[in-house]
Amino acid sequence: MVSRPAPASTALPPMPGDGGPPGIDAFARAALEDVRDAVFLQDTAGVVRWANPAARALAGDAGPQLHSSTEMSGHVELAGHRRPARIRALPGGWHAWTVSAEDVPQRHVGEFLAEAGPRLAAARGRHGTA
Repeated sequence: MVSRPAPASTALPPMPGDGGPPGIDAFARAALEDVRDAVFLQDTAGVVRWANPAARALAGDAGPQLHSSTEMSGHVELAGHRRPARIRALPGGWHAWTVSAEDVPQRHVGEFLAEAGPRLAAARGRHGTA
């Protein structure tokens, strides 16, 4: 498999459902839309043509750069951050790049509690909190 990163100057194209691999139907698109993992679909020229909501949230306004290490693994580079990815060959020479939701840093519980604690206390009233 030849690895060609998406051009650095391009952001993800609008993806209302068009641009997927030949033969993808509404059912397959709907299934991919609900996946927690980020999924990028790359065409035969190495251009990212479709991304699910998790992938669009991860990419933001940046265009992802896809780099394969082996035929089945690589990494996705977004805004200077490298995320490990699984690569799966699709019919017609397309590839699906998947970044596991577990590999995307999540906010730490401590940060959440530090931020939410005062707001919860104010909403409840100081007398009802420990």
